[in-house]
Amino acid sequence: MMRQKDLSVLSAALLLLILCTSLSGQTPAPGTSQPGTGPASALLSGGPFSFADPTVRLPAGVQDGTTEIILRSSAQQATPPTLKDVELPQPLAARVSFKQIEDNNAPANTWRYQVTVFGLTAAASQQHYALVTYADNKTQPLFYTVTNQPAGNFSWSVSKLPDPWVGSNAGGACTAFTVTTKDAAATDVKVFSTLVEQTTKEGITLNDLRLCAVGTKCDGIQPISIAANVPTAFQLCTTNTFHGKYDGTVVLASRQKPDGDVLLQHAQFSSGSAKLAGFILILAGVLFAFVAKVWARARVERDQALIPAALMRSQLTALTEALDQLDTIYRAIPEKIRASIETLNNELSDAELDRRFFVPPTFPNPFTSNIDAAAYKAYLEARNPRIQLLSILVNKGVVAAAKQDNGTLSPTQKNAVKTAIQNIDSISTTDPNQALQQVQQILTTLHSTLSGVVAAFAVAPAVASHSFEALQLEIQSISRGIWLLYGILTALSGFAVLILNNPGYGVPLDYIFALFWGFGLPTAINTLGPSSAATALNISIARS
Repeated sequence: MMRQKDLSVLSAALLLLILCTSLSGQTPAPGTSQPGTGPASALLSGGPFSFADPTVRLPAGVQDGTTEIILRSSAQQATPPTLKDVELPQPLAARVSFKQIEDNNAPANTWRYQVTVFGLTAAASQQHYALVTYADNKTQPLFYTVTNQPAGNFSWSVSKLPDPWVGSNAGGACTAFTVTTKDAAATDVKVFSTLVEQTTKEGITLNDLRLCAVGTKCDGIQPISIAANVPTAFQLCTTNTFHGKYDGTVVLASRQKPDGDVLLQHAQFSSGSAKLAGFILILAGVLFAFVAKVWARARVERDQALIPAALMRSQLTALTEALDQLDTIYRAIPEKIRASIETLNNELSDAELDRRFFVPPTFPNPFTSNIDAAAYKAYLEARNPRIQLLSILVNKGVVAAAKQDNGTLSPTQKNAVKTAIQNIDSISTTDPNQALQQVQQILTTLHSTLSGVVAAFAVAPAVASHSFEALQLEIQSISRGIWLLYGILTALSGFAVLILNNPGYGVPLDYIFALFWGFGLPTAINTLGPSSAATALNISIARS
């Protein structure tokens, strides 16, 4: 078999023979070029055109294929030149055709051509002759080489991606970079990924990434090639929405460089919906913490403080019910007693106790409250004798006197009962120790006399001050405003620390920590313990 070197020498010799023959036998015809201006003479004269790389390289061992070549001109050209291969004897030489590629981004006086090769023998390197036709039908011959032999040392320059690659986009994220091959084209360009999320161990595989040239449809179907010595812009996109911090490698490889180069080693992905969900969870944690740690505790403290006053009010309620159960003709007589009961009810009401700052407020005050427990105790003790007095007057006096009417009394006798009740009502301001004795005397007299009428004097119940209500409203408004401000600041600080400061926000642990932040629990695994929730709630747990 003829060696490849011999074939190349024979091809060049045949080419010169054809050109010399055409030169010696050429006769000018009307309207044709004069001697010295045809193709043969063009071999002897220079021109403005040259190939950026005069080698048309197919993948190793490939006999038919398509690649690209770049033509440059040192002089300004009004129109793009045409490029045509001069055929050599078949089947010794491969057939080559050129087709211009429209490229609006190509530099001035630079043109890209698609080169299609047929019938190149295995491991061949052939010299070919291309004829450039440009303005006014001028021509210039150029030599180039067609080969499918392996390249010596393939190399490219890759503009590395920002590391880490940070993306926040529902449906996928994209980033861009540029690749420039040196002296040889790159074919079958792909990316490979070993990125793994460090918490969930979710991986980003080749099926989750798409590599495509900028401006093309990024569907991952079309094969990707990179022309020699031409910077090519690519974009790398994820096909799904990912959340978290990923470590590993993303490698850019081609048929000429199967080992590839590392593009990046870290990535952090999130989405707006994940960040919004985290912020909502922080707000929920703040609300839950307020209810569980502030409102509930304050409510229990208030209820405990109100128990003595509530007990005293229940005694007054029982006395009122006893008066309401009297016969109709006697029910309205003890006006002073009823007025005293009403006065005590007002003095023991929640509003009055709040006004005097004896009990914790209904809505927790964010500032230190000035609850005077000692004054509250003295206030209640001062009203105990009055309740005892009213109990004696009602149960042992008025009710006992009304029971003397068994339904058979005459009008005169009924008037005597009324007088007795009026007399009992008139001693509603007496000392409790003396009241029982006076009541007994009145009841004794009721059996022996039916005379005497004592006028009653009604005491109007106390009315709450409008200024007090305004102050209460103002205090509650300020308290609510402070708690609202506290909640907003807590939520915003959590949003900044947990969400904005974490480009890979969105893994399940992130959502749990968002709730922990609002509730006041530690947001680090190593600081959590069995008693963390009890500590946050200020609950004491007995230890064995």
